[in-house]
Amino acid sequence: MFKNKDLKSVVLALAGANGTSGNENEAALLAKSMLEEYMPAHIDTLGSVCGDTGGDGVHIMLDAHIDRIGMTVTAIDDSGFIKFERVGGIDARVLAAEQVTVWGDEPLFGVITSTPPHLASGDDDKKAKKIEDLSIDVGMTADEVKKIVRPGMRITVNSTPKELLGGRVSCAALDARAGVAAILRCLELLKDKNHGCRISVLFSSQEETGGSGAAAGGFAAAPDEAIAVDVSFAMAPGLKKEKCGKLGGGAMIGFSPSLDYSMSRTLERIADENGIARQCEVMSGSTGTNADEIQVAGSGVRMGAGVPKQFLEINGKPIIVHTLQLFQCHDMIDKIYISVLADYIPYMKELVDEYRLNKVADVIPGGETAQDSIYNALKKAESENAEDSIVLLHDGVRPFVSYEVISNNIRSVQEKGNAITCTPCFETIMISKDGSHVDSVPYRKETFAAQAPQSFYLKDIIAAHDAVRSTPTKYENMVDACTIIRSQGIEAHMVEGNRGNIKVTTPEDVYTFRALLQYKENEQAFGLGITNRIGNGRKPL
Repeated sequence: MFKNKDLKSVVLALAGANGTSGNENEAALLAKSMLEEYMPAHIDTLGSVCGDTGGDGVHIMLDAHIDRIGMTVTAIDDSGFIKFERVGGIDARVLAAEQVTVWGDEPLFGVITSTPPHLASGDDDKKAKKIEDLSIDVGMTADEVKKIVRPGMRITVNSTPKELLGGRVSCAALDARAGVAAILRCLELLKDKNHGCRISVLFSSQEETGGSGAAAGGFAAAPDEAIAVDVSFAMAPGLKKEKCGKLGGGAMIGFSPSLDYSMSRTLERIADENGIARQCEVMSGSTGTNADEIQVAGSGVRMGAGVPKQFLEINGKPIIVHTLQLFQCHDMIDKIYISVLADYIPYMKELVDEYRLNKVADVIPGGETAQDSIYNALKKAESENAEDSIVLLHDGVRPFVSYEVISNNIRSVQEKGNAITCTPCFETIMISKDGSHVDSVPYRKETFAAQAPQSFYLKDIIAAHDAVRSTPTKYENMVDACTIIRSQGIEAHMVEGNRGNIKVTTPEDVYTFRALLQYKENEQAFGLGITNRIGNGRKPL
């Protein structure tokens, strides 16, 4: 591709292709044809372009989004004016008088209209226009427009690519399409080199409207490492220097709690060793790029290393460490046994040392299923502790169980023999055997959601596991310890949990966890109380 075209022409070709979020087909087809020069490629069901070299070695995915911001038709009024709404983060303040294309059955050119300033009353002419105040005039009657345009059709602002001084260009959609061009250029440089890696490419759809394309594409590719290519803010009058990059100052390398720190530092080192100009962009939370979605796709893709979700770093600390510190700091907990995938045992032990988790007695290899992993840890505990020891079974990705819930679990075992942490269901539960028809609706006041921990005498839970494991089906349909003991006719006793005790399993859960963690930190900072109380004045490690 780059033999006959320079990088600028590739950028401009991509930028000129239509492709608003959810309707990326024109841009996707162009990008796919370019990508196919380097690897087999296809367009997935969400409209993303996906390519993969195949082969062995570390699996690295390169991502840039292919969609652009725009608008969508919402209605056509009686005068033929087209009403619209945003697709992505388009700024209503700059839309008045813009020339646009309405992508109907045939393209219609129009202009965005609003009340002229000399007809506005009072201070109306000084107020920023809202989307609902704007319309598109295509110079046609309502009947004529309705023959070609229908609600849901896309609209884009017209932008003719222009070359500026110093080899720079100006046009719409550069954030998305320049990233695509950068990845294509990278593939050109890697061509015919023995880099020893498997490379996937994702030109993802719907980034501007939430990142669905990246989440689905990241899940499908399941890479070990990923790099998301996007843009940042250029320095301009009135802006803070620390919030912006310098145009022409080199690539910006991101640092964020959601990004792998070592990978960011490695990129800086490589740039310095090779004389590549670079800049640094620090983000205090999520990045606002596809990195936020890719990192939690599937089992969890670190932007730098593929790991299970319990090892994702939130506020600079893996989720499992957030969880373990709750038990480390509880006065009634003597020992902690951790079960993880065998490949992650060395890393887990490093975390134990780094965060001074001195109650951790051992890190145990996990099994084929979650219940197998729990059983392995229970058997290790059995070999080192009395049979009447109390054990609390907890998920590494439940980092917000309260101090009181842990205490109440222990007391319930002492008084009743076991404890199942639950919270009342505030939404109506539907029972369906086929997933399409409602078979029954239980009385809501009788429904509860099971959480963790679930707690038992050591001898009792091992006996229940042994009984289940002796059956031909073993753990089939045994989703938790409560299910296991109930299968043996053992009465289960409920302990009320805390609703903030979420299980981090989806991208949305990651965002919720960040919000809850910020809330907790604010409580502590302003002396409003501590969400997870530490007993006897002890401080978290």
